[in-house]
Amino acid sequence: MKKLKLLLVTAFLSAAIFAQTDQQVIQATAQTYMNAVKNKDIDKMLDAMLPDVFEMVNRNQLKMSMEQMFNNPNMIIEYLSAKIFDISETVRHKDNKYARINYDSSFKMLFPSDDGISAEENKSMLNSMKSVLESQFGKDSIVLNYDESSVTVNSNSYMYAVSSPKFDGWKFINDDNAMGQLAKNIIPAEVISVLKK
Repeated sequence: MKKLKLLLVTAFLSAAIFAQTDQQVIQATAQTYMNAVKNKDIDKMLDAMLPDVFEMVNRNQLKMSMEQMFNNPNMIIEYLSAKIFDISETVRHKDNKYARINYDSSFKMLFPSDDGISAEENKSMLNSMKSVLESQFGKDSIVLNYDESSVTVNSNSYMYAVSSPKFDGWKFINDDNAMGQLAKNIIPAEVISVLKK
């Protein structure tokens, strides 16, 4: 009986240690991913993405789109900050492990003035941009600065972390307006249901 109790305690402690290790590894890996986003390191961003994404969206096309977005002289994107608030317990499904990450992020889009655009036209363009972003991130998440010709987005977001024998380490997919449908097509529904509780 003593051996059985000792075995159960050892198994429980081992599970707790692995859970902590998963949380710590996810935290560190997610922070590396967020740093790649901040530094606009597209290759590292793509390397951190869940490989299943590239079965639905061509990696090279996604890279080209990101390069165009980050190198657009008419819209300069500055990633200001990201802070992870919560990482769920991991959920096992078949050979994979999943977790959901809750984080805040902030980025600014600057629109350099064009000599051909009046202040009123610029204000109208910023207001239109604000409306689009409010529908995606929420009304209270958007800050306009007419003097600077910028829009700042402060958002609370989620992403999934996935570990699989098919690839090394933890990989990520955002659960937002842009990638949420892809995430629903990739992450099993029963896993999403458990992680969203």
